[in-house]
Amino acid sequence: MTIGTGALPIEITLRGKVGGFSADYAREKVWKALQVVTGRVGQVHVVLDFRRSQIAGCPASVDVVVEIDGRTVTATAVAPTMREAIDAAEPRLRRQLVDAKDRARSRTRRP
Repeated sequence: MTIGTGALPIEITLRGKVGGFSADYAREKVWKALQVVTGRVGQVHVVLDFRRSQIAGCPASVDVVVEIDGRTVTATAVAPTMREAIDAAEPRLRRQLVDAKDRARSRTRRP
């Protein structure tokens, strides 16, 4: 993974009643998922949203957007608690990142 100079900034946006501990937990989980990336990571943005008006029984939602080599990869998860939503988003993000890497690799192999 190429992240340029300094640490990779992971931007976190909190909406509704989300504690700062959730932001730290999300940052840690997204960082772990990003370990599969081989390209240049640009921007990483995570939105943590906890509102009662969300899907019945699942007020916590997580949206992750990662820019890799100029392409965008996204992952979304909803759950009853923020921690569960973050835990559900990590494997989805990892899978999307691996799929994006495989698509990029197969494009370079075409004659």
